[in-house]
Amino acid sequence: MRMGLFVLFALSLSFTCGQVCSSALNLEGDYSIAGLFPLHRSSRAGQGQVGRPQVEVCLRAPSRSAHGYHLVQAMRFAVSEVNRATDLLPNVTLGYEIYDACGPLANLYATLRLLSEADRAGRVAVPVAANYTFYRPRSLAAIGPDSSQEALTTAILLGAFLVPEVSYEATSPTLSQRRDFPFFPADGVEALVLLLSSLGWTWVGLVGSDNDYGRQGLRMLQEVAPRHGICFAYQGFLPASGADTELVGIVRDVSSCGANVAVVFANKNSARAFMEEAVRQNVTGKVWVGTEDWSLSTEVWSVGGVSGVGTVLGVSVEQAHLPGMQDFEAVSATRTDAAVSRNEGEMCSQACSRLRRPKSLTDWEMSPHDIQGAFSVYSAVYAVAHGLHRLLGCHTGPCRKQTVYPWQLLREVREVDFNLSHRRVRFDENGDTAAGYDLVQWVWEGQEWGYRVIGSFEQPDRLDLDQEKIRWHTQDNQVPTSVCSRDCGAGEQKVPQGTHRCCFHCVACLPGTFLNRSGEWTQERWVLGSKGGSGRLGCLLRMPLYNVNLSLCLSCMLTRSIQIALIFKAAGGLYDTWRRVKGPALLIVTLTGLQGLMVVISFATNHPTPRRDYSLSATSIFLLCSSEESIPVVAGGVYNGFLGVFCFGLSYLGKDLPSSYSEAKCLTFSLMVYFTSSISYVIASSVYVGRYLSAMYVASLLVTLGGVSTGYFSPKVFLILFRPELNTNQHFQMSIQRRLCGKI
Repeated sequence: MRMGLFVLFALSLSFTCGQVCSSALNLEGDYSIAGLFPLHRSSRAGQGQVGRPQVEVCLRAPSRSAHGYHLVQAMRFAVSEVNRATDLLPNVTLGYEIYDACGPLANLYATLRLLSEADRAGRVAVPVAANYTFYRPRSLAAIGPDSSQEALTTAILLGAFLVPEVSYEATSPTLSQRRDFPFFPADGVEALVLLLSSLGWTWVGLVGSDNDYGRQGLRMLQEVAPRHGICFAYQGFLPASGADTELVGIVRDVSSCGANVAVVFANKNSARAFMEEAVRQNVTGKVWVGTEDWSLSTEVWSVGGVSGVGTVLGVSVEQAHLPGMQDFEAVSATRTDAAVSRNEGEMCSQACSRLRRPKSLTDWEMSPHDIQGAFSVYSAVYAVAHGLHRLLGCHTGPCRKQTVYPWQLLREVREVDFNLSHRRVRFDENGDTAAGYDLVQWVWEGQEWGYRVIGSFEQPDRLDLDQEKIRWHTQDNQVPTSVCSRDCGAGEQKVPQGTHRCCFHCVACLPGTFLNRSGEWTQERWVLGSKGGSGRLGCLLRMPLYNVNLSLCLSCMLTRSIQIALIFKAAGGLYDTWRRVKGPALLIVTLTGLQGLMVVISFATNHPTPRRDYSLSATSIFLLCSSEESIPVVAGGVYNGFLGVFCFGLSYLGKDLPSSYSEAKCLTFSLMVYFTSSISYVIASSVYVGRYLSAMYVASLLVTLGGVSTGYFSPKVFLILFRPELNTNQHFQMSIQRRLCGKI
């Protein structure tokens, strides 16, 4: 219902137009396409109207558009070639209706006109229907219009009827939504961002035209630019009405925002007004980056005094060539002159006086911007022709003349893929053309304008920039800088300043830290060396091996203490029984096996793994083992402690043995060293946590091992090496006999 109301309103608008709005150019054919081009520039542009809307009378517009003239000729040239070709649309002809879309309302009228059909009374109307599947409008497809704002209006209307629309210059990001807007050139947002990034410009001003093209362009830049570390010092929209006061303020803000680079994401009309004001305010020494809509536009570079604003770079649709186009225009100009001399009052036709090329040809020569637009129109016509070629079965012979509905053609145009003048023409999944971009720079030789290609961009993100070709406005041709804050030096860290990531101040890094360039806002520990070196295997075996070996050692010492007690303190029969049941071996295996069981439990529950400890030192990383204080590990240490206490008690019983038999005393001394080192470490670890704790733990272990080795084994080694006469069975037997006799 809403769609029906909108169409009825638009029809009431079209009825007010009258005869002056009839198609400027038309050619009969079996299948017709429409072209919407700005042949004139309307000063009203649909603004400031009061009461009932009135369509602009384009012939009364104050100026004619040389660019629009070349676009029309490009369409006529393409249709002429298609109809002459024997292999593209054989047996059928392609016709056209060309409309002067000099303003928003004229564009709206032209759109409704191409959608209309004549009823029985001869009136032109767009019927309201629930289903347009079998509806046949005047034109099967539309080429244009040029501006993104007007292309959106056209696309919304044509989309309801599934009429293909191929625009030649509208590049708003909104138009890359395939469902709503099938065929539009891709925008150059990614190319702009990569250009800024490659030159190190992270602090830039940003202005856009106050229409869909500018608003959507700024929105996409705001999304893409931060991913490349780019911030915007200023953002604003150029007034659509060209209000002097507002424009003056915007230019002043851009020039004073602290950025030496400004991106002007605007259509050519807004860009022209902006540059005129920049010249009036004598803004110089800046870098201006333009979009494809105005970077090579005559309307902008022809602004008086614009050569002094600084360096102008831009993104431009890749240059193409149209062989035969100039000859076609020359022949067309001759025919229109002849037609006008015969009949000054003729209505519009192929030789229409309203398309007449002026005698002054200087301002009507094709500029690079004209060539780009003309090739886009030329390609659009061929895309529709190739769609008809597929639809009419022309690849098998002469084309079938059959009824064609717009939705059928739309489906085929989406799939076209062909080469044209050494360029591949196809549409991606978003309906965007896959054409690349040139990176260009304005060049001035005196007052003569020109441009230089300084690089290229190919989808999705390949940028080639030849900086040697760029001529900067700076002294000694140095690349201008445009940053909020200069990079920090070695040993310095970025600290945010304000809301922009590009603005910061630098502070010295803390001792023992370094700055990772992948995250320049956070310090990381600076490793001068690593202490420890425990690997996974080392962590697994270190404590278990120590505990098991210490248990084995203590078990042997306990066994020896029991033997001494049985020999000197108990009756002789007990010692014989002890030896007969293999008590020493059984006791050692049992006590050591219990420690081994605790080790297995430790592995099964929470085995230790290597870890790095950064807290112990500012200049070193300590490699430690985790889970060394788990319950099974602690239980193993406690178990060894009990073994030591029991062994100490038994060995202490031998304190009154003969002086010649001092083994019990050696056992007691070794165990005292073990107890002292262990208790000292426990007390130290309870009151101190720091870098030396691990060293203290290792020292306690070494003292224990040293005490056992020195206190117990050293005397034995001394006897073996230096007092061998005391290391005999006779000596020990005599000691025992003297002990027993002394008791009697």
